[in-house]
Amino acid sequence: MKQKFQITLNNESNKLQITEFMEWEGRYVEMCVEEYDNQKVQTASNKGIPQIISAIRTTNLYPCATIATSIAEAISDLYLNTEGGFERSVEYEDIEEYQVQEELDDDIVDDELSDLTDDLADEEIDDGYLDDEEDIEKYVPKTTTPVDNDLNEDDDI
Repeated sequence: MKQKFQITLNNESNKLQITEFMEWEGRYVEMCVEEYDNQKVQTASNKGIPQIISAIRTTNLYPCATIATSIAEAISDLYLNTEGGFERSVEYEDIEEYQVQEELDDDIVDDELSDLTDDLADEEIDDGYLDDEEDIEKYVPKTTTPVDNDLNEDDDI
């Protein structure tokens, strides 16, 4: 899933705003907007990245550690360096976090499957749970009435 976080500092309203977007069908859709007191976040920024993360996490916006660290670094950069404006953006795609496994060779897969089936002896496959007919009759009693008795009476319709 692709996510984008837009961080905006508004000095007039003394607010820091973080907007979370999610990619849906090729475009970004707004998921959540959180506003913070600029002074509180700036104070946390002076103490380090873990304090910024603690300051920005809420019940509505609680990013995982990787994303939270990226957002906190962007906020820290925003307070230290306003030359780039009062807005920063963090993009994240979780597929980058997963390592791609190499394709398995077909021979290896076939060998693994044959090892699994070799463990089953032919005797185990041939032997069923119910060996004798007496066992079968014990669990499945014979009846003289047809199973579809109701259907036979309604055939005249």
